[in-house]
Amino acid sequence: MVERGMLSTYDAADRFNIPRRTLRNHLASGSTTRKLGRSSILTPEQEAELVRRIIRLADGGMPLTSKMMRIQAFAFCKINKIPNTFNDVKTPRERNG
Repeated sequence: MVERGMLSTYDAADRFNIPRRTLRNHLASGSTTRKLGRSSILTPEQEAELVRRIIRLADGGMPLTSKMMRIQAFAFCKINKIPNTFNDVKTPRERNG
């Protein structure tokens, strides 16, 4: 409504109970979605492929713990030559005990 000129940022903030600064930031950036945390190193397609791999393992009788999933993610990145934040010397298994 603000973009269409139907409401001012003050009126829209009051009407929809949104902080005016938040509304202005979204309008300035052109984005209405909110992302929390770090950005992903995997594309949505790569992430879907990794999920399929993990589900295949679970369906085959090998459900993964969170530690094993980190190891699978590390291996997936290494096999596909995806730059990542893992250290080759210290794999996720060694980092977390």
